[in-house]
Amino acid sequence: MDQQYADNVKYDGELSTPSSDIGTAYAKLLIPILSIREDLRVVNERILEPNGSSLSQAQSLLNQPQYQSKELKRIFNAFADNIYYSDPDRANLYLAGGATPKTAQSLAYLLRNELLTSLDDLRTEIADLIKDREKGGVTTASDYSDLIEYGKKCNDAMSQYLALVPPDELKLAEKILGDRIRQN
Repeated sequence: MDQQYADNVKYDGELSTPSSDIGTAYAKLLIPILSIREDLRVVNERILEPNGSSLSQAQSLLNQPQYQSKELKRIFNAFADNIYYSDPDRANLYLAGGATPKTAQSLAYLLRNELLTSLDDLRTEIADLIKDREKGGVTTASDYSDLIEYGKKCNDAMSQYLALVPPDELKLAEKILGDRIRQN
């Protein structure tokens, strides 16, 4: 059922986007990923604050539903893996037993998985450090080295993933997101 849901993501009531509006539709599907990028930047700022003073804020952000593995996969798959794309450069026909994925599609999938793994590691490390602090344990700078590394891996994977996105779509998605933020 999960795969059927992912395969049937609808774009303004249609399975595939009219060719005249393809760029806008893809850009809109990219907006949740850009929101995640911004949240990861905030998390990284929080984990770098002295003495772990903002780890609870980082933990709260990462405990939101969109950061659970299943939901995060759905968000990324809506942009990159929908088999109903009518654009042949976007269509992942291999999901239906057709063509093999292009190198960029495979790389995007691997980067998404790297992000998921690093995010799980980051979430676990934050929880462990918070537990240690609550028990009165003393943490040193070396205790934060894994935390900092996981935060860096998350942000690096996201940057590399977005580097695969066609620049025009990325700019349009950033513009749409910026307009939404200014309206709120």
